[in-house]
Amino acid sequence: MDLQGNEKVGQTICANASRERLLIIEVDGEIHNLPEQREHDEGRAYELKQLGLKIIRFTNDQVKYHLNETLEEIEKNLNLTLPQQRESEK
Repeated sequence: MDLQGNEKVGQTICANASRERLLIIEVDGEIHNLPEQREHDEGRAYELKQLGLKIIRFTNDQVKYHLNETLEEIEKNLNLTLPQQRESEK
């Protein structure tokens, strides 16, 4: 998998992005609970979805205290976003 850190996607810098899988993984701190930050996040998510990317979000606490469940969710989403096999590879 080609997970890249701090990758520019469109007009956005993504901390964890897999162009191969068309997946963005976001880990949000407390600041993302503020109304103005939520509005910013929603606009950013809309922009990324328009590029055909899927975004999954986790809180810092989910990663810190429920790592196994978080990793399972990431793995599930990675499997759902597998690129289609090209005709020439069949």
